[in-house]
Amino acid sequence: MHFVECLKPPKRDREELLRILPEEFQDEAHSTTEHRVARWILNDLLARPGFLHDRLHTATALGLTVTGLSKVEHLFARAIYKGVFATNSEPRWWASTARHVLYELVGEDASDIPQYAGRALPGISEMDYSQCYVSKKKDPPPDVVVYSDSSSSASLRVVNRRYSELHPASVAVTPGFDAKLILRKSRT
Repeated sequence: MHFVECLKPPKRDREELLRILPEEFQDEAHSTTEHRVARWILNDLLARPGFLHDRLHTATALGLTVTGLSKVEHLFARAIYKGVFATNSEPRWWASTARHVLYELVGEDASDIPQYAGRALPGISEMDYSQCYVSKKKDPPPDVVVYSDSSSSASLRVVNRRYSELHPASVAVTPGFDAKLILRKSRT
């Protein structure tokens, strides 16, 4: 529990974080080292979207471009990750808190689909709406971030889920983390 508290998660994420921690972190004998803990935080929690989202994933979850997100990110200050290894240059947002703040801001009558609800944020115009890389359309809004291909130099693209498939390197999805996706080869 002390380890999870150092991450400063929202209350709604604490139990799930405790469940997905590597077993060696939960061992009461503390058999793990600080290096292994740091590696998990950097390579899993901060690097893999799920609990935490980077700018592109947060913008996509809100139906916005990264530029659109920059216009409203101050409204989501409560969702910023402030735990171990947090940086101002590459911020992360707690996905669950960002969603909660979104609906506080746009109200109960907003769309249940967060990509549409985010477009109702103050100061957002149609120019700020995200656009699907494949269809080149803003409606329906893209709802996932995918790799352009399976190479190590692949770019990230924002698409509607129907244009995605599981990345070939993905073996299993850990609860709390998003599946690693790739652009679907057949896009019809």
